[in-house]
Amino acid sequence: MRKTVFVHGIFGWGESDSLWKIMPYWGLAGGDLMAYLRSEGYDTAAASVGPISSAWDRACELYAQLTGTRTDYGAAHAARYRHARFGRTYEKPLAPDWSEENPIDLVGHSFGGTTIRLLVDLLFEGSKEEQEASCEDISPLFTGGKGALVKTVCCISSPHRGSTLYEAWPGFARSLEWFGLTASRMLGISNLRGIYDFKLDQFGFSKGKDERLSDSIRRISTLEPTEGDWAADDLSVDSALSEEHRIRMVPGIRYLSVPGECTKKKRNSEEQKPLSKMTPELRPTSVSMGRCIHKKTAGGYILDVSWAENDGFVNTVSARYPMGDPFQKIRIGDEILPDVWNVLPDQQMDHFQAQGAANPFEKKKNRRLYLELMQMISRGSGISACRRNQ
Repeated sequence: MRKTVFVHGIFGWGESDSLWKIMPYWGLAGGDLMAYLRSEGYDTAAASVGPISSAWDRACELYAQLTGTRTDYGAAHAARYRHARFGRTYEKPLAPDWSEENPIDLVGHSFGGTTIRLLVDLLFEGSKEEQEASCEDISPLFTGGKGALVKTVCCISSPHRGSTLYEAWPGFARSLEWFGLTASRMLGISNLRGIYDFKLDQFGFSKGKDERLSDSIRRISTLEPTEGDWAADDLSVDSALSEEHRIRMVPGIRYLSVPGECTKKKRNSEEQKPLSKMTPELRPTSVSMGRCIHKKTAGGYILDVSWAENDGFVNTVSARYPMGDPFQKIRIGDEILPDVWNVLPDQQMDHFQAQGAANPFEKKKNRRLYLELMQMISRGSGISACRRNQ
């Protein structure tokens, strides 16, 4: 049985975080999904990466956790974004027997899907910029040639094409930044860091071992991540669709996407509105996204009516597959083929319901979905496919 590692989205947490004992990210009110899947015979683990960090930083942290090594963000990347090159060290690997003969499967929810796609891209392609910046001490993550270490990439409600939340709510990214940075500054120097950890050590958001509290407060109050190196910079439509940020498919890997949809068409309108079952906290964002059509992004991309359907945070069209990649439509129980996006039918669930049960009454349905996904993921290798369904 292959190891399956789950990766959370923004503001998420993993099994190593204390918050997991209070409320597991994977499962929520429905209970610990990892424990349930393990009871069904699957070897699973839930990683913990930076809640508001960029996809690059999160991919580097994930690699360090999988291998049980020190986090290396890369010499070139660290210099560009003015933060420390090295981060936390993980003594115990999440995948102790990881090799080409013993590959792993990766499952990501929301921005976790972007994170695992980038990790796989780096494993296969490496980074020319990091290779030129580092000579003898380069991380194996950046040397390339390791695509065979991963068998399956499964993305659940992931913003492959970004989210129009940033167009619908122009101040959303800035508000998210303000909230995240304020909270991370406070938690970085408090005892509550052990409960919820923003993991921004590379930027200095933590109290030094011999540093006085007053000095830590003074120093941290002036810090903030460099523009272009945190989650909000990767989540816009323009960023997701740009060639600079494009994450490419890796030959031989099986890609599976599970899009969420929790809206319906308004009467006499092309706009969408939330279903009654949508989690209340997501309804305001869903309404705004359902109206954000026939508009142009700052980069000039036209948002047509296909962008109206959403799960409260991610547009359904964005969660299906990355623009320009080959894809095929499949159903639950079908074989997952490599070299193509295997797209399941839109699941009637909002963004929170996708990661678990937003209320205990959805527990059975949610667990059945994940059990079916694990059955599909754990099956054989399949054959190469490159067909496209319109």
